[in-house]
Amino acid sequence: MQGNIILAQSAAAGGGAMQSILMIALLVIVFWLLIIRPQQRRRKQHMEMQSRLSPGQEVLTQAGFYGTVVEIRDNEVELEISPGSRIRILKAGIAEVVPEPGAGDDTPVEDRPDFPGSDSDSDSDGSGDKK
Repeated sequence: MQGNIILAQSAAAGGGAMQSILMIALLVIVFWLLIIRPQQRRRKQHMEMQSRLSPGQEVLTQAGFYGTVVEIRDNEVELEISPGSRIRILKAGIAEVVPEPGAGDDTPVEDRPDFPGSDSDSDSDGSGDKK
C-alpha cells in the first residue's frame, strides 16, 4: 500500500514539471511574438530605408533636424540643413525619409481641407440662412 502512495506522488511531481516546462515554453513564444519579432522587422525596414537613400531626398534625423541628402558615403551621409549649411552624420542617424507633399495621397483636391471654398460658404446650423 505504501508503495502505491510513493508511485502516485512521483507521478504527480512529474506532471507538475511538465506543466512548468510547457508554461515556460509558452512564455518564450509569446515574448518572441510580441517583442523580438516586431523589433527585428523594424530594424530590417530601417536598414532598407538607409540603403535606399539617394541625393535630393528630404530626411528627418534622430536629433530632429530636417535636411536634404547631398552626398552618400559608406556609412555616413552629408545633409544640407539650410542653404549653404551642410552636416555629416552617420546613416544610423537618419530616422526617416520625409514623403514629398501629395505623394501617396489619393484624396481629390476639392475634398482636401486646404482647398479654397471648402465649407467656408456653408452654415453650421443647417437652416439655410446665411449670417
